[in-house]
Amino acid sequence: MKKTFTLILSLTASVTAIGQTQVSNSGFETWGNVAPGVAAEPTGWYSNKSGSSVAKLGPQICFQDNTIKHSGNSSVRVETLSYFGTAVNGAVTTGVINAPNTTKSNGYIGTVNYSTASDIRRTAFTGRPDSIVGWYQYTSGGTGEQGKVTAILHNNDYFDPETPTTYHPDPTSDKIARALFLSTP
Repeated sequence: MKKTFTLILSLTASVTAIGQTQVSNSGFETWGNVAPGVAAEPTGWYSNKSGSSVAKLGPQICFQDNTIKHSGNSSVRVETLSYFGTAVNGAVTTGVINAPNTTKSNGYIGTVNYSTASDIRRTAFTGRPDSIVGWYQYTSGGTGEQGKVTAILHNNDYFDPETPTTYHPDPTSDKIARALFLSTP
C-alpha cells in the first residue's frame, strides 16, 4: 500500500537583531541546486536525492508545486512514499539526509554527508530569531502520520534525531535552540 503524506510549506524566520532577516529562499520560489544538490530541489534546500549514497536510492520526495501556494509562484510539496514496502519520509532540509544503510531507523538528518565527509551543509544564522512564520497545507497519508517542521540553531555539526547512534554522536551540547511544529493528526 502506498502511503502519501503531502506538506506544502513556506517559511520565514524573523530576527530582532538588524531588522528582519529571512531564511534563504524561504518562499521556495527559486529551484535548482548545483552540486551537491540537484535541479529538482529548491535552491539552498535539499532532499534525499542529494543525500548520502544510500538515501539517493529512494524515490523523489520533494517537488515544486505551482498550483498550491500562499503567495508568490510556487511552494514545496513534500511526500512520504513507499520504496519496496518501506516508507521514505518526505523531507526538505538545509542539511543532509543520511541513510548509512537500508535500515530505516539508522537514517537521520545532519550537517555532514555520511558517505562524503567533505560535504558539509548548514546555513549561517547570526541573528536572534523571535519567531518562525509559515503556511502549510497538509493531507495525511493514514493513521499516525503527522506533518512536522523543526528549526534547530546550533554550533558545529548537528544530527536529528538527537539520540546518538553508531553513525553519529550526541549533538545536544551544540544545540542553542529548537522550535518544533506538529500538525494536528
